[in-house]
Amino acid sequence: MRASYYTFFMCCLFGVLIAPSCGVRLDKNLARYENFTIKNRRNLAVLKIGMSKELVSKIMGNKSIKGVGAFVGNPYKSEVFIASNNETVTVFWYYTQMNTANGHVDNDEITPVVFKDGKMSGYGWIYYLDVYKAHTTKMNVD
Repeated sequence: MRASYYTFFMCCLFGVLIAPSCGVRLDKNLARYENFTIKNRRNLAVLKIGMSKELVSKIMGNKSIKGVGAFVGNPYKSEVFIASNNETVTVFWYYTQMNTANGHVDNDEITPVVFKDGKMSGYGWIYYLDVYKAHTTKMNVD
């Protein structure tokens, strides 16, 4: 009987003292990811058509975040392809929305920034898909 009281006491102690701190750590981690996406959205808002890749990279920053979930760098990933008019198209993908805390970055959580011959030509999924339809050869994806 004494052992069952001890077990009950230890379970209560765990539930009261230790378990809540796990939740706080997870909440702080999620907040870090959310703050990262907020900063990226703010930075996207100041980008202008015609900016160089270098200037966009400077504005967006090169910080990264690693927590319980995925490692996310800035940009999160990139790709290059040749459009049908022989323009080199580069796409930087930025983590801009945390829709699900599932431990990895999904396509609905990233925003493409598109460059043609080194200059920003637009951003967002609709723009990217319009440009991508014109591609002929994909060169690489990071």
